[in-house]
Amino acid sequence: MQSIINDADKRKRLADRLVFEIDASNSAQAGARDRWKLARAIYNNEESVSSFEVVRGQEPYFIPLFRPRADRIIDSVLDAFLNPSPIVQVLAETDEGGKWRNADDFERALQFLALHSGLKRTLRRAFVESLCTDMGIMRVFPEVDMNGIVVGIKSERIRAEFMVGYPCYFTTLEECETVGHRFEMPMREVKRRIASEEYFDVQVQRGSVSDKEGVGGYSTVTATDSYVSEDDENSLEPVICYELITRILEDGEYTSYLCTVAYDTRELLKITEYPYPLHWYCSIRIDDEDDVLWPSNSLA
Repeated sequence: MQSIINDADKRKRLADRLVFEIDASNSAQAGARDRWKLARAIYNNEESVSSFEVVRGQEPYFIPLFRPRADRIIDSVLDAFLNPSPIVQVLAETDEGGKWRNADDFERALQFLALHSGLKRTLRRAFVESLCTDMGIMRVFPEVDMNGIVVGIKSERIRAEFMVGYPCYFTTLEECETVGHRFEMPMREVKRRIASEEYFDVQVQRGSVSDKEGVGGYSTVTATDSYVSEDDENSLEPVICYELITRILEDGEYTSYLCTVAYDTRELLKITEYPYPLHWYCSIRIDDEDDVLWPSNSLA
């Protein structure tokens, strides 16, 4: 059987399936996004949401009380997490000759890479999100050079409203069959990757920022033209993309793939086998809610 990587029809069907799963995940989040936005506003000491009228006709005086307390909690937890050394643990194993490998060297190397990759900053941002929305998500992934060699570790915090988890009846991202996140890429970069054959030669659409109150209160784009436009070579207007890890049944066995999808045109830009047993997203939760993937609890 021809691999899905080399079969255009299978790739198109997979793209349609992934867009359906993206839409289902976004729909499941819809009721919580306003709460998440309000919770962040409270944490950021935005006067318009933190004050209320005690006496009719009297203008309230805003006193920021929550942020200092929240920051003390976050910093205490962060110090407790990062102060022990090492924070990385490597289990020893034998090589092909039966000789035990020195796990300490790997442990020290990973410890160094983790601490010099901005992990502390990313972790703190994830703790803030967890305190505000009950879901702080980190993505920790290998940094790869032009030759495909892993040279470091990278990490980033991703807001919950940009995440995808499917099926939505699961309660953790670890259980989901499809997990990933939304990002925007300039049209000219998408075109460059298509020209270099890093991406498949498929139709994509560029857009313009049209809705400041879009996903999670951040800009969204609306498709306005196809990539055949003369202006697209230098266009910085974004293309909505999703990077997703999904499992596909092939020849009676499940294989995990890393996919990049152009959302508006429902096209698969890139697909490779995902080489790790677990996905590279970590969800930090304060309170696990029963039968809910996307939390409805927050400080709002």
